[in-house]
Amino acid sequence: MSLLEPAAEARVERARALYHGPEGYNCAQAILATFADVAEGVGPAQIDEFGVCGGGNAKAGVCGALYAAQRLLNEQGRELLQPFVDAYGSPYCEDLIDKKCCPDLVAAAARLVDAISQTHPLTFQA
Repeated sequence: MSLLEPAAEARVERARALYHGPEGYNCAQAILATFADVAEGVGPAQIDEFGVCGGGNAKAGVCGALYAAQRLLNEQGRELLQPFVDAYGSPYCEDLIDKKCCPDLVAAAARLVDAISQTHPLTFQA
């Protein structure tokens, strides 16, 4: 996944820009907003709802970017877990947040969603 199509790289950069950007999005919101134009069921209300998923507050303490990515991919969301853990050592925010790597985690989640979305539709599941 190191070689990205230009469209994929644009999504990754968009996710990075949305994270703590002018909109004030957390990691989970940045992922949803990045794919809102192509994901069924994602709109402003869903993005707002995920405002509580940053800073270790996603379900089970999972990284908010990973959690949002999994919600976009439904059943295929399970495919994200192992590559994410292989790259970062843990899926849990409490293990990751001290590393100050949140922008990289947002980018990684965007890359993974983009790659899987090439063969699977994005359908938001809250």
